[in-house]
Amino acid sequence: MDSLNNKREYESAYGKMSRKLVTESSELSGRFMQRLNGIRENHEVLNSIRGLDHNLALETAIKYFGRGVHTAVGIDGSMDYDERLETLLFYVNASAYSAPLTVSENGVNVDIKEIKRTDNLSSYAAVPLWLEDLSEVFMDQVAAETEYDFHTFIEKIPFALMTMAEIWSALNSVRTPGIRLIFMDRPLYGTYTSALKDLRVILRSGVSLLTKVRTEYGQPSMLDISLASTIGPGMWIPNRIPYQIYGILKALIEGADSNSIAEKLGLTNEELKKLGKKIEKKNKESNGELLDSSNNGEFKIKEEVKNYWERVRAASENIARNAFESDKHPLKVDDENWLTIYELNAVNVFLLYELVKEAVENKVLLVGITKDTTASDFTRSALPFSQSLGIIKGPLSPSFRNDRGFLTVMAAVNGEKLKTPWRTLSYDSSFTSMNGDIDHRPVLSAARKYISRERLFVKSYFQLRTFATDPQMRSPVFAYDRPFMEAFDSGFVKTVTARTRSGTVNLKIFFEENGISEIDNLVLCLLLCSDNPEVLEAYGHNQLLYMADKRVKYEIMMTKNALKGIADLQLGALARRERIFSISRRFRDIRAESERLREKGATEGS
Repeated sequence: MDSLNNKREYESAYGKMSRKLVTESSELSGRFMQRLNGIRENHEVLNSIRGLDHNLALETAIKYFGRGVHTAVGIDGSMDYDERLETLLFYVNASAYSAPLTVSENGVNVDIKEIKRTDNLSSYAAVPLWLEDLSEVFMDQVAAETEYDFHTFIEKIPFALMTMAEIWSALNSVRTPGIRLIFMDRPLYGTYTSALKDLRVILRSGVSLLTKVRTEYGQPSMLDISLASTIGPGMWIPNRIPYQIYGILKALIEGADSNSIAEKLGLTNEELKKLGKKIEKKNKESNGELLDSSNNGEFKIKEEVKNYWERVRAASENIARNAFESDKHPLKVDDENWLTIYELNAVNVFLLYELVKEAVENKVLLVGITKDTTASDFTRSALPFSQSLGIIKGPLSPSFRNDRGFLTVMAAVNGEKLKTPWRTLSYDSSFTSMNGDIDHRPVLSAARKYISRERLFVKSYFQLRTFATDPQMRSPVFAYDRPFMEAFDSGFVKTVTARTRSGTVNLKIFFEENGISEIDNLVLCLLLCSDNPEVLEAYGHNQLLYMADKRVKYEIMMTKNALKGIADLQLGALARRERIFSISRRFRDIRAESERLREKGATEGS
């Protein structure tokens, strides 16, 4: 009787859940159709789309690369880790594949049939770490109460090292003669902003083991790290809070005199006076390492400060070289000190700065591709800004809060009008930190407290292929970003006003309003000839990155199995000798294997 009642209660609960799911699914379908119809009726949005101009792409390729056969490279990374005897074993790898890039009167082509692995550009590392040393790597900020928290913490280590491996491989590629195009399987701007957060932790703490790294230029100081964090290798500095002080310091480092700085940076005497006090404060915080003299707003930078970037760059490269090209422990500075996760990501920021600098100087086109993204900056800020400029007329109701979802649906419902390949108009990466509201002036506002610095990277979404049998069936929508390039992008820079919590600020942002961006048109052309329509996983994506992805996953699997065996031999012998079997493996793993063996025994016994 009890069994029958339990069955009826289960069926009753199941029925309620089923009816509720049907109702909720119907509501979801209704809301989706409303969004779909809103996009279908909003044809103005198509004005934010750019097609491919093949002739312009060829002209730009000849101007940028030159005629001849060059090399294109795709770089991807992977990571994994194991736990053994209270020890963590991290595995990271970045692999590079190359193909001929031909620029001739017949067009631009990446020959994907000639793809090959480029071993000398690959980076890999295996890192052992005792669990008790985690607190040092995380600067005593480990507070893992649950297994989920624990794994969230420790995954940051291989992720930071994997990021470093990819950037290091890309930097080596830029320095390799003949390589003129680099695809990275990661967003450049997203990599930068994520790593920058950890760099700021170091700056707030006021101490870093990077200052213990010896280089041919000397050991970097905390002042060097602070200057490098914003000025980098001499990058353009926004003339707004909190960057203004670094704009003045950059001008002084480059040899400008105090009298000309106000005019050069467009500062009033009152603004210059306030910033002068901040410079004196920074000099005091650095124990007088910054200024040689200071008198009534007249500043003279110490001569040794001018080599700040060489020291920071060399220290960062030494750490990367130690991680991927030596037998030393990747996380050890010396016998006593560990690099923290924050210092690893600080190095990633500095290596990325150098990568962008050398790529632009050497005319190597650097493109980061994002496959999976939940970003909403195109619909949230770029589209409303387009409307304010008159690019899009009439009401704007994207309906979707996800850029990829919105653009995928838009392309499908406008299949006859929107031919592949296409890309969105390109825009400044700083739009990711802004909201757009056409009903307010200024239209743009900070999504949080600050607006991230502009003129670093340029972003766009793209779609490459349409199925021949059905124009509504298309390859996925992806995003790419690239460095801002003064020689090609200055004509698209606009001065606009945006709202922040502390008031309005003036921004000098890149936005493809009038005309076609030569570089972004070329990027779309290169993306089109770098995918493989015969391989589903690379259809509309990138064959070089597809090959690199397969390789790094295979190598990580093989490396993990091999090194895990070595670790088991070493640590297992220790466990047997010292009789500490209970900590040689996790309790959860021991319990799972015991249960498996018990079930196996019961099955065989029956």
